[in-house]
Amino acid sequence: MRLEEIVDIIHKPVSRIDQEELFEGIGKIEGFGGVTLPQDFRSFLAAYGRPFFTTPSLEIYSLDRNELFDLATFFGISYDTHDDILRYMKSFEGRFPDKCIPIGDD
Repeated sequence: MRLEEIVDIIHKPVSRIDQEELFEGIGKIEGFGGVTLPQDFRSFLAAYGRPFFTTPSLEIYSLDRNELFDLATFFGISYDTHDDILRYMKSFEGRFPDKCIPIGDD
């Protein structure tokens, strides 16, 4: 499923962040994870903050595992909530492959 298709089933933005906070947050994520976020995901974070789906969850098919899994929320740049990407990166450190970033939860 492409990011554009996912955006179609997301509630209106839950929380937007200002540009300074966005750049600071992206810098921390990229620095901690040793990655560069794709431009479409940066734009997604800027537009939607910490979004929730209009359905209880989104079913996504994993080609690697040949199975469906549910995604109920995307993490965002939201330092004061439990849905912050950097918070999850730190909590999963050593358990995720290098340069892999958790972006959502079921």
